[in-house]
Amino acid sequence: MQAASVDAESQIDGNLWFGAGCLFGLLGLGAAYVIEPSPSATKLLGKNANYVAIYTDCYKEAGKDIQTSKAMKGCLIGTGVSLVLYVVLIATASSVNDSYHY
Repeated sequence: MQAASVDAESQIDGNLWFGAGCLFGLLGLGAAYVIEPSPSATKLLGKNANYVAIYTDCYKEAGKDIQTSKAMKGCLIGTGVSLVLYVVLIATASSVNDSYHY
């Protein structure tokens, strides 16, 4: 359902999941995959059971896609930044060691 996807995009905080991926790496990505978002109960008031079931399933699927996508991007960027910092650290340590003569 289109309404469930649109609601999931507007209600799921992508920045939170991006940050979880950046800061926690694979743990953040795993959390994004495991934690299921749930739709707002006010959207479902007065709807029949079939609509509620379909809407909820579509919302959870769209929400999980958003969460995992953002967490994956955060994980990749966090890993890239860490690698760059390690390279800079190693290069700095190497140049400091080369400047000392015993």
